[in-house]
Amino acid sequence: MEPQKLYIHARCPQCGSQLKFAGGKRKLQCTKCKYSRDLGRVGDQVQAKSLKAGVSVKHFERGLGPGFKSYQCGGCKSVIAIHHPTPETPPPTHCPFCEGTSLEETDRHEQVLQPYSLVPFMLSQATAASILTKWLKAGPPMLPNEILEITGKERLRPVFMPFFMFDSLARTTWKGEMAIKYLQKKGKGVEEKKAWEPTKGFLEHFFDDSFVLATAGGGGEFRSVSSYHFRKLVPFDPGYLGDGFVECYQKDELKGFEEAEKFMNGQIEGAVRRSIKSRELKDLKVTNEYTSISFRHVLVPVWVASYTYRGHRFQYFVNGQNGKVSGAKPISFPKIFAVVGTITVLTLGLVWLLS
Repeated sequence: MEPQKLYIHARCPQCGSQLKFAGGKRKLQCTKCKYSRDLGRVGDQVQAKSLKAGVSVKHFERGLGPGFKSYQCGGCKSVIAIHHPTPETPPPTHCPFCEGTSLEETDRHEQVLQPYSLVPFMLSQATAASILTKWLKAGPPMLPNEILEITGKERLRPVFMPFFMFDSLARTTWKGEMAIKYLQKKGKGVEEKKAWEPTKGFLEHFFDDSFVLATAGGGGEFRSVSSYHFRKLVPFDPGYLGDGFVECYQKDELKGFEEAEKFMNGQIEGAVRRSIKSRELKDLKVTNEYTSISFRHVLVPVWVASYTYRGHRFQYFVNGQNGKVSGAKPISFPKIFAVVGTITVLTLGLVWLLS
């Protein structure tokens, strides 16, 4: 079977030509000169690191690597980083999430923990543009005509989004009261009664790769396409980032685990309720202890486009691994009025013919 292609959006630091990924050799190679460099291999083991509440993570490496600069958008407040191979490299002119032009330089790219791993792009820009175009054209033709401009190279941009992924062993004790139903004679018939009996128990569960989106720029639209195959992770290497944007996370690791813990608590309570035969419970108290906690800072690929229509901003995301699309479609009011007008004229014409 032919190996899956990985796409890296980068240019050669020596001659400026487009770089390509030599899949068999796991190298980044120039299409013109002899420049090449090794990259982390797909399948290399990516180790999670330990995280305990209150323990400093200052011994972990920080930063995305040399040559990066980061900018905060004055509009949507996302913080994006991009590689600047030379001091003369111009800064980005537009935010990939909202097309805002108010970008203030920051040092956030130096403060973030260095990612442990990432999911490479599996879709080229042309493929992502084709998928988005087909998705936009599906359904009634009510879109503004200019919306298809967002599929161009300058509007549909590659972005790596940040996740925190947590592993943890949960030990849970619970107690409460469950309803026991029985029948009791009443006159000539019977009636259903119930009594409450104490119940308690213990369960243990290992959570593997509970992930938390650590971004501000994506929001709900990105969450709906954030179904990645995390077994395709590769060790972090700045070479994979190329000319793409990286959104710098704005939640720290401990806050991320608090979100993951809320999710795990809900999963555990559901498991407790399923383990009790009675469907009716009261005074249920669940106590969870999380041990063997480990985490990874992971980057995942997505193609991002933004479109503003009549003062409303629409965001579009194409999963860079599997092509899943999310976004809302604006409706062109002139086209609606034209359709309504056409229907009205046809209806009046039909009434006149039949009269």
